[in-house]
Amino acid sequence: MIVLDDLTELLRAEKMAAWQEVARRLAHEIKNPLTPIQLSAERMLNRFRQIPLPGWTAKGEPWCDQLAAYDNLLAECVQTIIHEADTLKTLVDEFSGFARLPGVRLEETDLHLVIENVLSLYKGRIQDVRIEKIFDAGLPMVLLDRDQMKRVFINLFDNALEAMAGNSTRAKILKIRTSRNTQQRSVRIEISDTGRGFPKEYQDSIFLPYFSTRRGGTGLGLAIVRQVVSDHHGQVRAEPNSPLGTKIVIDLPLASS
Repeated sequence: MIVLDDLTELLRAEKMAAWQEVARRLAHEIKNPLTPIQLSAERMLNRFRQIPLPGWTAKGEPWCDQLAAYDNLLAECVQTIIHEADTLKTLVDEFSGFARLPGVRLEETDLHLVIENVLSLYKGRIQDVRIEKIFDAGLPMVLLDRDQMKRVFINLFDNALEAMAGNSTRAKILKIRTSRNTQQRSVRIEISDTGRGFPKEYQDSIFLPYFSTRRGGTGLGLAIVRQVVSDHHGQVRAEPNSPLGTKIVIDLPLASS
């Protein structure tokens, strides 16, 4: 007798747990010094401006011009330090969010209502993007954690909008389609865009933690998407959109009848 077990999901879960531990440690080590760095920079600027220098506002004297130039330079450098520290804090918050994904609380939910609630967050921000919704009117309730799935859709919509941001010669279209697979008792969500897409060889890599094709990207958004979908006993994959862009396909189980 030969028994064959598919360990793909087990290995994927082990890798995800390892990456979450890395994220947790990075978040802890990086975040601690950021606030003192910001406060120290602000204190330097404030203290310098408290020094009672004669003729501070006088013009023409070389030393006075140099002090004024130094004051401008110091203010510029302090603002750079504060801005970059805030950027690091945002990055660390993403690490922390990935490291501490809460367990899902599944309940029967109207999937279309969840999607509509997320889309409402983008009102007024995406005037140049056409949103196409092709919803299956007969879709039954789905087992979802509302908050977690909102996070999934926000990540996917943000990625799609960012990918289309540079489009100047073609239409920007964000398409959301839902459908039901009666035989597999599942619902499919397809989110596609007309952005720059990704190379075919990256198709299996884009959901890995810290893998990103976007300059300045953390590579955590799609990793979180995969983890949340997996926690919902679902599957997610990426494929090229026709004729251009990216399509994300999510399959989730329907609620028990």
